[in-house]
Amino acid sequence: MSLSLIMLTIPHSTAQAATTDSDATLTDQEFERQITADVDPDRPIREVLPDPVIASHFVDSYNYYVYSPAGQEVTLDSNYQAAMARAGDALLYMNIPEKVHDWTGVKLIARDVAIISNQGDGFDRKALIYYQQFETGSSINFANCGITQSTFEGFLDYMREHHITRIQGNFEYNHISDFSRLSNIVVNDNNYPEGYGFYGFFGAGQTNGHITYEGPGAPIKVVGNTATVAVDDFQQMMTLGSPTSTIPVDWQDSDNPVNHTYWAMDSDLARQMYDPISYGTALKKEELNHTFPGESPDLSEAASMVSWHQSDFDRFARNYMAYAGRYLVTNTGWRKVNVPPSVASSKMYLRSLADRFHFKLPDMVKNYPDRLTLTNISSDQQSITIKGDYRNGGSIVTAFNTAVYVPLVHESRPAVSSTETSRPVTPSKLDNVTKPSYVVRKGQAVSGIQKLGLYRQATFTAKNRRVFYPRQSRERRPQFVVTGYAASRGGRPRYRVRDVNHHSRTAGLTGYITTQPQYVTNTYYKQNPRRIRVINAQGVNTYRRIKLTGKMRHYKRGAVLKVKRLESYHLTTRLVLTNGQYVTANKTLVMKR
Repeated sequence: MSLSLIMLTIPHSTAQAATTDSDATLTDQEFERQITADVDPDRPIREVLPDPVIASHFVDSYNYYVYSPAGQEVTLDSNYQAAMARAGDALLYMNIPEKVHDWTGVKLIARDVAIISNQGDGFDRKALIYYQQFETGSSINFANCGITQSTFEGFLDYMREHHITRIQGNFEYNHISDFSRLSNIVVNDNNYPEGYGFYGFFGAGQTNGHITYEGPGAPIKVVGNTATVAVDDFQQMMTLGSPTSTIPVDWQDSDNPVNHTYWAMDSDLARQMYDPISYGTALKKEELNHTFPGESPDLSEAASMVSWHQSDFDRFARNYMAYAGRYLVTNTGWRKVNVPPSVASSKMYLRSLADRFHFKLPDMVKNYPDRLTLTNISSDQQSITIKGDYRNGGSIVTAFNTAVYVPLVHESRPAVSSTETSRPVTPSKLDNVTKPSYVVRKGQAVSGIQKLGLYRQATFTAKNRRVFYPRQSRERRPQFVVTGYAASRGGRPRYRVRDVNHHSRTAGLTGYITTQPQYVTNTYYKQNPRRIRVINAQGVNTYRRIKLTGKMRHYKRGAVLKVKRLESYHLTTRLVLTNGQYVTANKTLVMKR
């Protein structure tokens, strides 16, 4: 089915339909009863499909797709059963773009309904109920139907559980705030069940819902009407809720990703994409007057660096850092970002190259700004809103948008006497201060989900790095036990850890790793996954007791188990199966299904 067939254009005036009285009176239970009700097909169409919207669109679709001699087209008074006998196997491909009040009879035509839209906020859970009943077509189309985050997550869970793949999704003009799980979109069935089966996704125009950022750098401290934010922290704020990997949009070009980000600060969610953005909180441009040379640096040059001179390395470093800071050069309005490498990691990369090939690190790299300045913040402003639009090559139909709220805390500008001398800031000990909500308790285990460095000190440098852990598949992720906390000279929280990767040459190493949740995660489940799939190559055992003693049964890799509840055990957790037996909750051994 082509993109043009399933794409639905919704006028701006209909994109924010309010909940009507009929939404309130038609409960989810009554809706489910209507869509599953048995009806007598040997009746006129207007009686089989009592809602005039459904009935009229059925007649229009039938007369378009099923050949009928002139003057013999079906009408609302035609016999439904006779009409369908004449239609044979024809797919009517129905579009229902107006409000429906009675869904009785839809069971008979479910396979023909390709698009349901403009049902308003009261249709939220009903959309999922409908799809769970019928799973029709090669796409999911519920635009402007009040889909909330929890319902969207329900669709993804259902797709994973039922191995639904190779379909397109249209969730435009709803209230979804977090699209991060779309990073698992796949094209190749062989990758399933790691993904959710979409090969095209449309989610532009979300008009409600947001994510509150609680990661590094939050809350942002404001003095007067100005604040500064670390570049790397700001990039995390900006991309929260967005997928992090390639998202194919069609079969002709499976490597074509959603590769452009446009973002604006303090933009109302009601504004749609490409709308003019009024001046609000702004970047202080004069501090960031670096220019992008035109093309991203060719990193393959590093392989031949042995023949370079210092001038060659200086040119390479200049271009590389300009690419890292590309999005800082523009002012208020839409900013286009092709997911540049972070400034801090770029500095670290260049420093490691300089050490490896005995070059001097250019001063411009050392002095490259790693903080940006926000201005025009009002004294009563409690947060900034970063609205991000993600799209493929500027296309509005393959886009989706997020809104991230970042809290602000206002501080009085301290009075400094002329005789006061500056004092060095010592790293704070996180044991004695409030920790970010994502920091795990001392004694608990964490796993690396991205490339991760272990350092001798809390302030990370190439010289005090002990080892790099490469990004691994889920079952091979490096694991650590948190033995304490520290903060870098810049105030970044760190875990003090011990390497517990048994049978590895790094086992037993101690040091510091980042606490940032996009690099490390809890090793053990903290919420009941309800169903799990065994991913450990050696399988897992179930046990009679919570301390995992009294072996009961062995399950091979690929086995799917139902979970009744999750129980805490010291500083870890255990999963209790529906048969009462205990099994590990380690995410590297079992995976939510």
